Amino acid sequence: RLINTKVAGGGGGCTDIVDNYDPFGSGGVALYQLNGNALDSSPNAYNGTWSGTEAYGTGVFGQAGVFNGSNSRINNSSISVSLGSEFSISLWIKSSLDNTFQTIVEFGSTVNDTLQIQKRGDNNKFRFIDQNGGAVVFDIDTSVATINQWFHYAVSVSSNSYSVYENGSYVGGGTYSHTETHTGLALGYRQSNNLEHFSGSLDQVRIFNTALDPLEVEAL
Repeated sequence: RLINTKVAGGGGGCTDIVDNYDPFGSGGVALYQLNGNALDSSPNAYNGTWSGTEAYGTGVFGQAGVFNGSNSRINNSSISVSLGSEFSISLWIKSSLDNTFQTIVEFGSTVNDTLQIQKRGDNNKFRFIDQNGGAVVFDIDTSVATINQWFHYAVSVSSNSYSVYENGSYVGGGTYSHTETHTGLALGYRQSNNLEHFSGSLDQVRIFNTALDPLEVEAL
C-alpha cells in the first residue's frame, strides 16, 4: 500500500492506512479502477457508462478496461475541470495498435474546445493537448509509445502551469494564461466528434482537484 508522504515527513507520524481513491488525503475527485465495471470508486459516484463493446482484461492492478478501437467507450457527463485552477489526471495506458491517431481521455464535448490525452498517428507519441476555439493552447509530446506495454502518465495543472510525467519522471510542461471549463469525461474516444477510438487498455484512471507534486506522481 502507499505510504502517506504528507503525514510521513517530520516527526514520525508515518502511516500506511491510505484511502484508495484519495491516497494523499485531499483532492481526490474520481477513480475508475475498471475492475469489471466503469463505476467511480469515490464517494462522488461519478459513474461512467459503457457504449459499444464492454470488455476487461488483465490490468496493472486487478482488471483493466479494454477498448477495441472502433466502438467501445466510456462517458460521464457530470465531471468538469477548469483550466486556471488546479487539477490532475493519472492513468495507466497500454496501446495495442500502431500508427493510428487515438484519443484516450477527453474532457469536453464541443469540437475544438477540449482537453485531451492522445496518441499521435504520425509518430506514436502520447500527447497532452488543450484546444481553445480550435487553437492549440498547449501541446506536449512524450517519448515514443511502445505497443502492448503499460505506461503510467500523469498531468498536473496548477494556476498558471502544467507538468507531464511518464512512468514517474517529468517529461515536460509549460505555462498558460487562460481560464476555461470543460464539462464531460470520455475514455476511449474523442466524444466531440465520435472519432479517434482508442485501441488498447486503461487502468486506474484518477482525477484530482489539486496539482500533484513529483513525489505523489512517483507514488502513483
